[in-house]
Amino acid sequence: MPDLARRGGGTSPRLFGRDDAEREIARVEKHGAKFLALGQGLYPRLLAELEDAPPLLTAKGNLNLLDKMGTAIVGARNASAAACRFARGLAYDLGQNDLVVVSGLARGIDSAAHDGALETGTIGIVAGGVDVFYPPENESRQKALYERGLVIAEMPPGTEPRARHFPYRNRIIAGISAGTVGIGGIAYGVLAAVGIWFAKQADELRRPISPARAFELFHQHAWIGTAILFGLVLGFWW
Repeated sequence: MPDLARRGGGTSPRLFGRDDAEREIARVEKHGAKFLALGQGLYPRLLAELEDAPPLLTAKGNLNLLDKMGTAIVGARNASAAACRFARGLAYDLGQNDLVVVSGLARGIDSAAHDGALETGTIGIVAGGVDVFYPPENESRQKALYERGLVIAEMPPGTEPRARHFPYRNRIIAGISAGTVGIGGIAYGVLAAVGIWFAKQADELRRPISPARAFELFHQHAWIGTAILFGLVLGFWW
């Protein structure tokens, strides 16, 4: 690799040695987290199916949640109050049916989904290090997941999230889940709320993705139908 970089006119990358690896192991242990390595027992089975599955993850919380089937709920950060209520209720109902809710610990829909499933099991995938709280106002929510859910990161501890990190986080959300539900506001559908990437990734993995537009005129749902985890249609009774 250093030779290739020099021939291409670039800077030779720094290669990490044993001392660097031991320091990172110590940092992960200091934060009460564990490593999940691709090809080993605790690594999420569905995530391992990705061609670019992360070789190493850090996780903090209840690792038993990885043994249960999960569905992702993702959507707009600036979602309406009605959309957030809908996401919270959907997450609650999925949890009552022994499903783990996966999301990205972002503002809006992600936060509502984690809140709805906190009592039954939820997994937060973060773009930075497992010990970094982003956005800052979600610190208490992330700490709650340490205690009653699970937080997973691909980046090393201490890494502040950058824009380039979020597509990597998104592939983990889609990859770890049996299906994805995208929730937006009245002005747009799932592709605007979640991004075309999620639809593309779900298609490549042959896993279902369902749009769920949360209309402002309906303030609460009475019951949620069967989710799309098994290729069925997501039904709504408002």
